[in-house]
This record gives sequence, C-alpha cells and structure tokens, in this order.
Amino acid sequence: KDTKTEGGNTPTTSDSLTGTDGNTDPAGGTTTVTEETLKSSGTEGDYKYELYETYAKITRYTGIELDVTVPDTIEGLPVKVIGYKAFFRNYNLDDNIEVGIEKLTLPDSVEIIEDYAFAGLEEVVEINFGKNLYSIGSNSIENCYALKTLNFSGNNLTKIGSLAFSACRVIEEVTLPDGVVEIGNAAFQYCHSLTEDKLSIPESAATIGKNIMFACTPLE
Repeated sequence: KDTKTEGGNTPTTSDSLTGTDGNTDPAGGTTTVTEETLKSSGTEGDYKYELYETYAKITRYTGIELDVTVPDTIEGLPVKVIGYKAFFRNYNLDDNIEVGIEKLTLPDSVEIIEDYAFAGLEEVVEINFGKNLYSIGSNSIENCYALKTLNFSGNNLTKIGSLAFSACRVIEEVTLPDGVVEIGNAAFQYCHSLTEDKLSIPESAATIGKNIMFACTPLE
C-alpha cells in the first residue's frame, strides 16, 4: 500500500464528476457525493485511488483478473466514485494474447461513474451495478463489444450520459430502472443487436436526448 498526502492548495474533485450537487432529483434518486478537498492519493492492491473527506475514488485499476469485484471501501472510506478512465481498455497479456475483464461487479457504495470509466473493455460480458448508483457518465461503457448483460439493482439511477453505452454491439435487451430522469444523446447508438422493443425506458425519464438508438436494429 502506497499513500501520498497532498499539501498546500489541494485540488477538489475533477470537473468530469457527474451529479455533485448532493441533492435529490424531483423524480429521481439521490447522491451524497459533493465536491470535497483531496486529502491524499495512493495504491492499494490493484487499485490506485484518491481519498476525499468522506469518500474514496478509484482512479485506475491495474489488475489482471477476469472476474473483478470492486471493493466497497478503501482506507476505511466508502468507494463512491469510479474515476475518469479508471478501467479504460484494461488488458493483461496471457501467452502474448490480450485478455480483458469478462465480468465486473460494483458495490452498493458506488454512486458516480465518471466519463470513459469502463470504455473499451472489449471482453466484458456482464456488468453488475450496485443499488446506490446515481449517474453513469458520458462514454463510460462505450465500445464494450462483447457486453451482453447489464444488471441494475435499486432505483437510484437518475442520469445516463451521452454515448454511455455506444457500440455495445451484441447486447440484446436493456431494462432501465424506475427513477431514471435523464438519458443523453446517442446513449445506445451502434448497439446493433438492440431493438426498440427491447430497450425499456421508465416513465420517469423526462429528458431523452437525440438519436439514443441511432444505427440500432430496426423493428421489422
């Protein structure tokens, strides 16, 4: 474990953090993540992280596991944020063959998935989200070409960013949980195996962006 303590004028959370108001959306969920002072950064096991006053943020996964369960705490603080490009195109080499994460499970503590957090995980087949997830950032799960299963638990998910699931080519069915308020532009574009009748959008979705299913399979 390697920890670095920041001094002087410490930065706050990154501008890419989505849903930092700490408020409750009228028709959606709640996030407890607010902009806080960065206290320290370090490495624990396969995870690089930043520690804020009340939560931890994973900034990079460096492991080689195929079945990854993200920890719910680091240094005694709940892991509430998966940072920008934290798992971006994570691979390991097995006999000179690139092998990537196949299954990813997030704990209930995670509320925010920042932009590009899981983009380019080309081998991932299944992603399991925790019950307190509030927002999924732009491009955060794009180009996951083998992704077939998205499991949502709970009804706290409120915001889905633009291009969030773009080019997840083989996913055939998505059921978004009740409480989703906002879906960004082209959120499911190039999901070639997904048809309109297999994308379940709750009535709570007050804002739906343009072309959310661009180049998906049309109904016959």
